[in-house]
Amino acid sequence: MLWSIYGFASLLDNTMQWGCIIDDRLFSFTNIGYSLLSLSTLLSSFYYRETSLGKWLLISEAIFWVSKLFFLKGGYVTGIAGSFSNEVLLFDSIALFLRLLLLKQFFKLPVHWVLTLMLTVLLMALKVEYFS
Repeated sequence: MLWSIYGFASLLDNTMQWGCIIDDRLFSFTNIGYSLLSLSTLLSSFYYRETSLGKWLLISEAIFWVSKLFFLKGGYVTGIAGSFSNEVLLFDSIALFLRLLLLKQFFKLPVHWVLTLMLTVLLMALKVEYFS
């Protein structure tokens, strides 16, 4: 949750940068709406963690965030050469890794964290290569 709050405050979680156009405002509807939806779903999933509702809330937040990452989020083709922003890439990689670790822990999956890291790298490579 702290990483999501940091993403909201730094505009890294909901950046809409494309090319040389930067349309990021801290109190924009997009930044507030997406961040509020993620944070409230995460908080609710912890509150209801002993029930199946908590598990469904966590899964739905992860699906929402990954969908937003692949289909809505910008910040990967910016600047003069159209290169990705290292700051956005690092933030998204850490956010994805933390969400995957949270799912692993929440469902008590017997998966080593290294495999979780490898899945994160694979998904971020797909994002940068095909969904930028």
